[in-house]
Amino acid sequence: MFASSSGPIQPDQGVRRGRGRPPHNCYFSEYMGYDSGSESALVTAQRPKAAAWRILVFAALATAVLGVCWFPGFKPPQSDGGWYRMMAQGHTRDVYFYYAGRILHPLVVRTVSALTGLDTTASFFAVGVAALGVLFGCLGLLLNGSALPRPVPAVLLCCPAVLIVFQNYYGQELFHAALVAAFFLAFCRNRWAALPLLFACYITRESTILLSLAAIAIALRYKRRGYAIALAATTACGMFVVSAAVSQAIPNKHQLNPVLMYALKVPYNVCYNLLGLVFWTDTNAATTLCIPARTAAVPAWLHLGAIHTIGFCGFSPSNVFGTAVSYLATFGIGPALAICLFTGKRRALASHHDETVSVALLYGVLALVAAAVIGNTPERYVLYAWPLFWLAMPTVLVRAVRLRSRDWLILGALYVSAAWLPFVIERALAPGIHTLGFALIAALACNAYAFTYLMRAVSSAKAAAPTDAASVTGPLAGSKDR
Repeated sequence: MFASSSGPIQPDQGVRRGRGRPPHNCYFSEYMGYDSGSESALVTAQRPKAAAWRILVFAALATAVLGVCWFPGFKPPQSDGGWYRMMAQGHTRDVYFYYAGRILHPLVVRTVSALTGLDTTASFFAVGVAALGVLFGCLGLLLNGSALPRPVPAVLLCCPAVLIVFQNYYGQELFHAALVAAFFLAFCRNRWAALPLLFACYITRESTILLSLAAIAIALRYKRRGYAIALAATTACGMFVVSAAVSQAIPNKHQLNPVLMYALKVPYNVCYNLLGLVFWTDTNAATTLCIPARTAAVPAWLHLGAIHTIGFCGFSPSNVFGTAVSYLATFGIGPALAICLFTGKRRALASHHDETVSVALLYGVLALVAAAVIGNTPERYVLYAWPLFWLAMPTVLVRAVRLRSRDWLILGALYVSAAWLPFVIERALAPGIHTLGFALIAALACNAYAFTYLMRAVSSAKAAAPTDAASVTGPLAGSKDR
C-alpha cells in the first residue's frame, strides 16, 4: 500500500499468515500486519532493518558529538541537584525524604566514581552521557525497520528539551528517560524481561507509578492477568525499597504526613502552573521568592504541621504562558499530530494499537497530565511524556497515512522550528511576559501550520487502518485476539 525507499511493497511483504496470536518478541516495527485468513489485512510499509550494530555505532557517534557540542562545563549543582550530589557522596540521611527515595541515579554515579577515580561532578556528567547514548540507541532500535525515514530518531532527540536535561546532569530526567526506553525495548522483545527495568525506573523516580498503572491497565485489557499481577508485584517491591530509603531521611520541612503533603501539592501546582495564582506559606518562603499581599493564620484545628501562616502573592501570567510554551514546544509539532490523529472522525486512523504502543500512549498521556500538577517546573516534567511523542505517534503516523519524502522534510522542518524557535526567543530576549508571549506565538504558529498540513495529507492519503480490526494484530496493528 505504501511506497518506501526500498521500492514498492509486495502483497505479502511484512505480513505473517496463520491463525492465533502472533509472537510478541519483536521490535515496534518488526512486523506491521498479521493476516488471520482475511485478504483485507493491513500491509504497512517497511524498510529493510538496519543491523543493530550500525544503529548502536551511530548512537555512540551522535552521543559523542552532542556531548562535545552541548558540554556545559563542570559546575556546581543548582536547585535539587545539590541534594542528589549529597546522595552520591553517601549522605542520604541528610536529604529530605522526597529526594532520598530516588536511589538509583546517585548510586550509579557513586559506583562510577569509585571505579574510575573521577570526582562526583565528572561522574554525574559521565552517567549523563551514557544515558543519552542509551536513549539514542534504544529509540533507534525500536523504530528500526519501519517506514519512518532513518534520520527521525536523531531529529526527535536533537531538541532543546534533551539539551536542557543533558546540561542539568545532576538531575534524573535523562537517566530515567534512558531506563524507560530500555523498558520499552525489553517489553517489545519479551515483556517479562522488562520487569527488572520497571523496578529500576521506580527506584530512580517515583513518577514511574504512572508507567506501572499504564502497563497494568493495558495488560488487563489484553487479558494478561498474570502479567498484570507481576507488574503490580514489581511496583510494590520498588515502593518497599523506596520506603526503606525514605525512612532514613529528613522529614519534609512542612512536617506534614507525606500523603497529605502530596495531596496538597496538586491544587497548589494547578493554581501556580495553570491559573497563575501564587500562594505562599511560611515554610516555603525561601523558595517561593515572593512577598505575600495578604496573609492569614492557619486555624489550629487544621493541623498543617509546621505551616502556621498562608498567603497570596497575586496573579502571575508568566506562569501560565511558561506552562503553555512547555506543552506546545517541548515535542515540536507533537500536539498538532496528536490532535490530527486522535480527535473526531480521524480517531479511526489510530484506533488499532498493539500492547506496546498502547502502553506508550497511555503512559505518555498520564505523564503529560501530571506534568502540571506534580511540581512547579512543568518544563522539566513534560519530558516524561516522551514515549507518546517519540515512540507511539511516529509509528501510528506511518501506519495511518502515506507520506512522501517531501512531506517528511516539511514536517521535520516544522518540528525543528516548533521546538527551537521558542527556546531561542526565550534566551535571546530579556525574561518577561513579552518574551514568553513571542515564544508561545511561535510554537502556536508552527503547530497550527503543521496541523493544516497534516490534515491535507490525511484527507488525500488512503488510511492504512483495516476495515475489519479483528483481522489484524501485531505490535503496530492491534487485535481483539489478545
